[in-house]
Amino acid sequence: MPSSKYFHILCTSGDKIVYEGRFQCYSRKAALSLLREKVGRKNLYGLTFTITEFPIDIMREIIESILKHKPLKEGDIIPIDPASPIPAGGFASIRDEKRNPHIKKEHLLIKYILPKYSPSELFRIESNPKTRVVYERHGIASAPAIDEIDNRISNRYHEA
Repeated sequence: MPSSKYFHILCTSGDKIVYEGRFQCYSRKAALSLLREKVGRKNLYGLTFTITEFPIDIMREIIESILKHKPLKEGDIIPIDPASPIPAGGFASIRDEKRNPHIKKEHLLIKYILPKYSPSELFRIESNPKTRVVYERHGIASAPAIDEIDNRISNRYHEA
């Protein structure tokens, strides 16, 4: 599977290494499928694994600098300028909101929702417990999206 992405895959169970390998794959998802195939399992529950991507263009730069005995360039790859567009190469910053959706939802709630509606007019069905805490902090009623016995909850619980 030649591609521009090279992955190092390590999978452990407790202190035992179950699988370790390096492959070129088109995506992290393809590397994850490859890991499932290599360990012979449909899912990876109970295993600890890491899939680390090494972009081939960066590896080439490192190898060339070693072979030519020249120091590897360091510093900013792209000048930090909010007005500049993201290059076609796909460089992008990782945003905290993707890993912490409750932070982004609180920002949107304060900026757009609360200026127009009072908390007593609002009700939310939310699967993320951290986001439910955000709603509670702002006086908004909420319920979990799935109850204790794994039934999906609908608006039937809101009868205010």
